[in-house]
Amino acid sequence: MSGFLAKKKVHFILCCLVAGIMFFGAMHVRAVEPEFSITQEPQDVVGKPNEVKYATVSAAGNNLSYQWFWKDKNDEKIGGRTGLPGGQTSQLTLPVDEGTHAHLYYCKITNSSGNVLFSRDVSVDYLKTTELSIDTEPQDVAGIMNSSKTASVTARGEGLSYQWYWKDKASNKGGKTGLLGGQSSTLTLPIDAGTHSHYYYCIITDKYGDSVTSRQLSVSYIKNEELKIIQQPEDVNGTLNAMTTSSVRVTGDGLSFQWYWKDRNSNNGGKTGLSGGRTSELHLPIDAGTVAHYYYCIVTDKYGDSVVTRSISVSYKKNQELKIVTQPSNVTGKLNEIISANVTAQGDGLSFQWYWKDKKSNNGGKTGLSGGRTSELHLPIDAGTYAHYYYCLITDMYGDKITSDYVQIIPQKNHTLAIIDQPKNVAGKLHSNTTTHVVAQGDDLTYQWHWKDKTSDNEGLTGLQGGKTDTLVLPVDRGTEAHYYYCIVTDVFGDTISTDNVSVSRVKSELRKEADPIDVSGILNSTQSTTVAASGDYLTYKWFWKDKNGTNGGPTGLAGYDTPTLLIPIDAGTLAHYYYCIVTDDYGNSFTTRYVNVTEKVSILVQPSPVIGQWGAVGTSTVIASGDGLKYQWYWQDRSSSAGGPTGLPGGQTATLSLPIDSGTVSHYYYCVVTDQYGNTATSNKILVSQKLDAGVLAIDVSHWQNTVDWSQVSQNVSFAILKLGGRNLDTGNYTDPKFFVNYKNAKANGMSLGVYFYTKAQNADQAREEAYYTLNILRQAGGALELPIYIDIEDSAQQNLSNAQRDEIVLAFCSVIQNAGYKAGVYSSHNWIKNYMSTVSYPSSIYVWIARYNKQLNTTKNYYTGRADMWQFTNSGNVNGISGNVDMSYIYNF
Repeated sequence: MSGFLAKKKVHFILCCLVAGIMFFGAMHVRAVEPEFSITQEPQDVVGKPNEVKYATVSAAGNNLSYQWFWKDKNDEKIGGRTGLPGGQTSQLTLPVDEGTHAHLYYCKITNSSGNVLFSRDVSVDYLKTTELSIDTEPQDVAGIMNSSKTASVTARGEGLSYQWYWKDKASNKGGKTGLLGGQSSTLTLPIDAGTHSHYYYCIITDKYGDSVTSRQLSVSYIKNEELKIIQQPEDVNGTLNAMTTSSVRVTGDGLSFQWYWKDRNSNNGGKTGLSGGRTSELHLPIDAGTVAHYYYCIVTDKYGDSVVTRSISVSYKKNQELKIVTQPSNVTGKLNEIISANVTAQGDGLSFQWYWKDKKSNNGGKTGLSGGRTSELHLPIDAGTYAHYYYCLITDMYGDKITSDYVQIIPQKNHTLAIIDQPKNVAGKLHSNTTTHVVAQGDDLTYQWHWKDKTSDNEGLTGLQGGKTDTLVLPVDRGTEAHYYYCIVTDVFGDTISTDNVSVSRVKSELRKEADPIDVSGILNSTQSTTVAASGDYLTYKWFWKDKNGTNGGPTGLAGYDTPTLLIPIDAGTLAHYYYCIVTDDYGNSFTTRYVNVTEKVSILVQPSPVIGQWGAVGTSTVIASGDGLKYQWYWQDRSSSAGGPTGLPGGQTATLSLPIDSGTVSHYYYCVVTDQYGNTATSNKILVSQKLDAGVLAIDVSHWQNTVDWSQVSQNVSFAILKLGGRNLDTGNYTDPKFFVNYKNAKANGMSLGVYFYTKAQNADQAREEAYYTLNILRQAGGALELPIYIDIEDSAQQNLSNAQRDEIVLAFCSVIQNAGYKAGVYSSHNWIKNYMSTVSYPSSIYVWIARYNKQLNTTKNYYTGRADMWQFTNSGNVNGISGNVDMSYIYNF
């Protein structure tokens, strides 16, 4: 890639030279640099040990420099500059030895322009007189236990060395062997359990470091007697607690025995602890434990080979067979009477357990009724027992089981379940409520009404009022008209009966226009609404537009086009149209409303700004409005009373008012009333005139900690305030300051110029952006107008463990969102944080810096602050009329 770029660069230079000659005429041109390239790659070298060889690279280009590098053949990440002779020339000197043989070599070539080329890799190999190879592979060995055998390998090559290795047959474990001959061509192998469990192989290495690996060999036994089961163990049978035995006969060398148990009903099992468990004869007591298991023996010879016997079982010799003599019978009785069900059985050591089973499902389990663990079960006659079957599970002392027949409850009812009076069809006006009623007899009745679709098989439980009583409330609407309704009545015993179907019909209502939609008027880009009022059955609404100056028109796509209320944005399109609605009922009847006219109201696009200046200077404030034939009138209002009226100042009847900074203007508010040609008016925000002191313009910042603020008093002394809008809790998220909305409303009403701040605990840029969007949303709910920036207040201990770069990302992310929304953005923090925890000096000048430092001066000789400060919070213990207690105060230098 670097060679290609170098070529492209040369071509570009040539093109520029030619173009220059054509444009300026004949002139002196310096010599063109030859193309930078490798003309001959270095070649691999082969030689005898300790012989010296050379690798040479040739290249074309100006002022070339060379640097040779090495890298490991087996790991290219390992390498670096070579210290061999010629390492910084085109010819590298390479001694043929183990070091160079293990490496690859390449050259980096650099020209006068700084372009770079890399040569191919060069290897160093030995010139061998004899190639390394295996002539005879080692063979498997077999022998009698504890004897010794040898395995040999024959190889050819120069300066050969041998190393034998072992590898476990059952895993990948292995390593160098410590056996006799482990570093020679012949390995001595004792015939034992250790060597029998391993494979063995030899790695042969020549003097050049090359190696070959032999085949794997195994070690096996020559046995005196073959391991074999002569007689399998037999199943055993006996009376409870008797002792029996089962044995196995086996041939083989040095035999050992281990008996195991296995659960009959699962995979559980293990070594048995019974007497004889490690001999050929196992002693088995006849009891519940042994009867529940199978038993088998694993026999192992001295070579580690093993055989497994068949599994045997243990069974009882019973005194009496388990059987049911008399089955339980169905029981009958009156409600709440208790009746017994009995079962008679024979067998040894019997136990009884009664169970219940639901008649309509597979649900069931042990019963908690009286007698549930005896032969006699006591059954109360009620809805619960009537819904179940009952049966008894009988178990003898050997664990054998037998189950009785089912018992059913047959109640003697006081009243036969029947419908006395069927529910009736109902009719009514749309959206009215009607009722239908069923009269039934029976014991402890319950009711459940169902619906069924008239045109399909769909049906289900109704959720209508009264759906579980004898009286169903039916609203008259399309839903109920499309269904039948019926009731299923159930008595205490679970027997059911169903009523006839009931239908709902509608009594038609006349379509009536209750009120026409009214004309709408609004400021440009606002949205207004107009509504038609009508009555009738299932009304539909369709709004249309019509051109004011022609016959064009059609359905409108505005929001609410198919509802009673149409939302109309005030813009050039809607101002050119009339709008009307066609209302249609469920029977096809319709009426058309009157035309709705759309007109524009005057609106203020940009509010006037407060005026700040030196005493005696003249400032201006401008209002920008939209509307037809606009007229302007500026007014003054005394800051300490209700006195006021039209101002006689220059520009008082234009969009821009000229304001001298003097004792008269600083004691007044000023605002503009804009009137359009239709008589509609819009009033601007109030502005203040302030003297700019050498120390800056005075401002306060307040939050809920100042409790209730009297802004009418505050505004007599201070013109600027920054309000706390909210902050973030790490556990609960963003929150709004409890006093923000009331402070914003009252401060604006008293002509204050405002900014806001948000107390951040963001841990990253994404959370900071989330906080900024939250701030914008709350600000817009309050009214949205600001004269000062929106500040991010960053000073919380939750952010101290972040890096300076992370804190800067949080500030910049927050400010970017604020600025993109059209507001000024800034950052507030302490002198310590701004100096040591952030890099505000690198922030764009569009981000305002508000620094807190409680000194008589912002800068002191002891701890000088050299950064930017657009506002300085100089105290947290200021006082101002209208606020009880201390308040933060700042000087504004720039906004």
